[in-house]
Amino acid sequence: MKREKLALLCIVLMLVQLVACERSKMDNELPTPSGLRTSEDSSSSATRIATEKTIGIKQHEPTVFTVINPVSQFVKWRVQPEETIINGGTSATAYFQNAGKYRVFAIDSISYDTTFIDVEVIGEEYVAPNYEQGFVENEQLYITPISSPDSANYLAFNTVTKGNYNCLNNQLAVRRDKAGDIYKLDFQGVSVGTYCQTGATTSKATTWIDHDVPENVTNQLEITFNGKTYKGTIKKVGLKFEFIWPYDSGIIFTTKSL
Repeated sequence: MKREKLALLCIVLMLVQLVACERSKMDNELPTPSGLRTSEDSSSSATRIATEKTIGIKQHEPTVFTVINPVSQFVKWRVQPEETIINGGTSATAYFQNAGKYRVFAIDSISYDTTFIDVEVIGEEYVAPNYEQGFVENEQLYITPISSPDSANYLAFNTVTKGNYNCLNNQLAVRRDKAGDIYKLDFQGVSVGTYCQTGATTSKATTWIDHDVPENVTNQLEITFNGKTYKGTIKKVGLKFEFIWPYDSGIIFTTKSL
């Protein structure tokens, strides 16, 4: 009798363990998609995932994945085995912590249509490159003053370089300050960050100057760029701005009234 009870207990424990394993497997599975496609689909109109490289990815290297021909703009991203991935809508950035093979899924949040791409991570640590750039020789900056349609007291500058710089996601590095009645801008170079979007383009920045410029006031403007300091004047008469700027090279104002 004891032997029969022991055998029955063993069977029950085996069944419990089997159910637990199946539940764990189900919890790790992705939602069942309505259509599963790899990124090797030959049709140019098919939804697929694009990335700069699928092999040779380094550990902790920011790797951008983009959905081509998405069903909608609402996308869920998953990685198997599970890894860190930052959702940016139809694109996402993954940071693989360990070497190995991974499958990256893009799942449409509305239709549940799914596509995936396989990548391989090598056992080498990623070292972030330095994308910071100095200005090219004989560079020029073009400044366009802007104000807010809701407040004529607001003033900002849109600035763009004449030359091109590496990385499509570059931007002008600029520091703003105010000392008494002097607005100061210091353009320090071209900044990119830790990820470079391949290509070259002009560098831009929108810089807030003041959010509350009173009427009928005169302020000085000093801009440091490429080792030189340029000086001018900002006048506000009523609701109108006037920029007294005596330079036609180096730093150029595209308009001198606003």
